Amino acid sequence: MMQHLKVLEEADLVIARKEGRERWNHLNSLPIKQIYDRWITPMPVMPCRSSIG
Repeated sequence: MMQHLKVLEEADLVIARKEGRERWNHLNSLPIKQIYDRWITPMPVMPCRSSIG
């Protein structure tokens, strides 16, 4: 599991904080929100030009 957390931390998706012998991992929601905004938000509809008549 630590390897998975390390990959997520390197991708800035998880923020790790060490307190003594404990390690606290927190989700960094900003990159996930940016991905959501880019991929899930509907694209603006562009008007189509008809090539007929």
